[in-house]
Amino acid sequence: MKKIIPVYIVFSLVVLVACGDPVLRARRSITQNPKKAVELLKEAIKDRKNCNECKVYLAMAYEQLGDLKSAEQTLQPVAKANDPRFSDAAMAELYKLYKTNFVKAASDQQRLAIALKAAVLENKMKIAGGFAGEFLLHYYAVQFKHNLKQGHVKKAVTWLKKAIKTFASPDHKKEVVRNADSMLKTYFIDAFKARLPLIQTTLLKAGRFDARTGKVVLFNRFVVPSKAKDPAFDPASKDFELRVRLAACKPLRQQLDTVVKAFVSVSPVKMKKIGPKQRDQLFSLLFPLASAGYDVPHAKAIKNKAGLPYICFIRIKAVDFLNYLYAFWKF
Repeated sequence: MKKIIPVYIVFSLVVLVACGDPVLRARRSITQNPKKAVELLKEAIKDRKNCNECKVYLAMAYEQLGDLKSAEQTLQPVAKANDPRFSDAAMAELYKLYKTNFVKAASDQQRLAIALKAAVLENKMKIAGGFAGEFLLHYYAVQFKHNLKQGHVKKAVTWLKKAIKTFASPDHKKEVVRNADSMLKTYFIDAFKARLPLIQTTLLKAGRFDARTGKVVLFNRFVVPSKAKDPAFDPASKDFELRVRLAACKPLRQQLDTVVKAFVSVSPVKMKKIGPKQRDQLFSLLFPLASAGYDVPHAKAIKNKAGLPYICFIRIKAVDFLNYLYAFWKF
């Protein structure tokens, strides 16, 4: 026969266990008597050294007392621990603590120190656009601008890389990168401006500069061969005009080598290697600027194009050419 334990006895046992649990008693005291909660939780931690639950509540009690430093020191090891039950809670509480300290901070240096610690948590907790990431993004962007103005390009780029790595809003990071790119390009062009007269003189001698318009010139005149001389140029073929245009424009690529050499040889900044492959890429960027066509009036009305001159050219201001050359600047 089973013995039936009266309900009031079970209830009394639960109450006695609960009242005897220092962690539970501490939890109930955190708001009304945080000092007592601290005492209870410290005693509990002595008995249970790996009690991460105790440490989270202890940190909360410290916060209630205004002892934010002790709260931070208590939470940090729990946040770093691989404890699926309490590490997340510790990180959330620590992040809240950092945010409170950040708002109370009296200087940017204090805010920076807090943001650097909070940023680690934002990364772990995947908080994009949090206070730490946004502050660091702005701080790094300011440092980038300051160093670039001082001519410290490498340092400036280092700050920019730090800005890109922050867990700030993606849109805000894109804006910072756009502004930085614009400032770097301006710096690059300004660095070259004092050397433009020398570059233009070199290009003028090579026939690659028009002094009247102040433009770099790539130019070629092609005479359309007859079908008998070159079967590839058959006026009846569908790609006849395309073949003529390509034949006229292709030499411009070789002329570009002379232009690049004139700029790079006197470059005031360190440039990346601009070999044949890189010059091909540069030419592909410039080619949309090309103009091409028959150099005779009413060419469309002439059925037999053999013997007609066909020209292809690119004209671009030296300063504008630097916008394209900027991609090969070695920071």
